[in-house]
Amino acid sequence: MKSIIFQFITVIVFLSCNKNLKVDNSNENFRSESNDIEILDSTNIALHYKTKKFEVAIFPKEYKDFLPEKRFTPTKSEIEKAELALETKLKNINKEQINQSSSPIIDKNLHKYRRQYFGCIDDNGKKYLLINCFWSDRENSKGWLNGMIMVLDGGSYYWEIEYYIENDELKNLSINGYA
Repeated sequence: MKSIIFQFITVIVFLSCNKNLKVDNSNENFRSESNDIEILDSTNIALHYKTKKFEVAIFPKEYKDFLPEKRFTPTKSEIEKAELALETKLKNINKEQINQSSSPIIDKNLHKYRRQYFGCIDDNGKKYLLINCFWSDRENSKGWLNGMIMVLDGGSYYWEIEYYIENDELKNLSINGYA
């Protein structure tokens, strides 16, 4: 009897210590390519999706803090389209470089930002991704897989933009100001 209890406790301890679980690759929304890392940690709200080009958190539709009421969970494919748009179209929408005189120019440093993705639906029924961006080595980026990073001031270390999926369009770039 003691042996069975010991084995049971050993299995429970082993399973509880393994926090990083790989996402089931049979799920079309989160199918991994060879260089991608997908980690679903049972203590986090968001899915952590990292490639050689970007590191993002994908928040489920159930996450609602400071977001529109109509929501959806973004797919990996939608994230990749948005990332391509950031890579190819951000420079044009950022041509005025607002709030970037004494902090990084966002389109030249895109690889240094972590991003949080939230799926939203506007009043016209159009799906868009709210992309919340922050400098990856900033102190207040802890907990980025559990809630939206919101900072007052900070210049271009913190910014957000909307990506309209159907039109493949970036809109409403908002860069934090300075204190």
